[in-house]
Amino acid sequence: MANEYDLMDAKTDADFDFYFQLTQTLDPYGHLRSIHNGRRFYDHTKPYVSHVSIQSHDLYRTSEWLKKYDKPIVFDECGYEGDITHFFGNLTAIEMTHRMMIGFMLGGYVGHGETYDIGDEVLWWSKGGTLRGDSPAMIAFLRAYLEKNGFFLARFIPGPEGELGIDMPTCIRGEKGYLCYLGNTQSAYKDVKIPKGRWRVEAVDVINGNVTDLGVFEGESFRIKLPKKTPYLARGLYED
Repeated sequence: MANEYDLMDAKTDADFDFYFQLTQTLDPYGHLRSIHNGRRFYDHTKPYVSHVSIQSHDLYRTSEWLKKYDKPIVFDECGYEGDITHFFGNLTAIEMTHRMMIGFMLGGYVGHGETYDIGDEVLWWSKGGTLRGDSPAMIAFLRAYLEKNGFFLARFIPGPEGELGIDMPTCIRGEKGYLCYLGNTQSAYKDVKIPKGRWRVEAVDVINGNVTDLGVFEGESFRIKLPKKTPYLARGLYED
């Protein structure tokens, strides 16, 4: 309904309430309806809001907002890969991908954008065109892995321990597959508690785009050795 609605001094929340309801009434196709914030959130609990549109870099609050609003959480602006002076537009490719991974692992949806200063041209976020950053390839690798292993219909547990003794965000594919994200840590090993069985384990290097087979483990509690000094790993566990 608006970009940074709360920075429009000539409009009140009641005005946007009216616009929301008018749009809902006049739209025969039932388009999705939300509103983008600047400093403060709109009241997304209102029945005519279909999903929560967020400008925020605090993606660790995804599960909190899911619980509060009980609607899809969409980060349409969590920052941009780029090199402009503003803090929101000078993320590295790794940080951009990291934020997208956190949002997904906690059950949200995260938008990508780019703000490289390439001279006289308008920034990509305003006109589109050719992406010059490195995060799109990382995100494409991540998406391919998630699709291949069925994690888009997963359920999510935020940690810190959850039900698996895992101290990072984890998503679960039925009862036969788990994916947990280790973020910007670089642990040499991780201890796991998991339903008793035989489990095949993979290390998913989201940044460099590769998957390493870590072997098969049996039982319900075991230690997994991880590639050393390799942050931003995800770890997949699959019933063997």
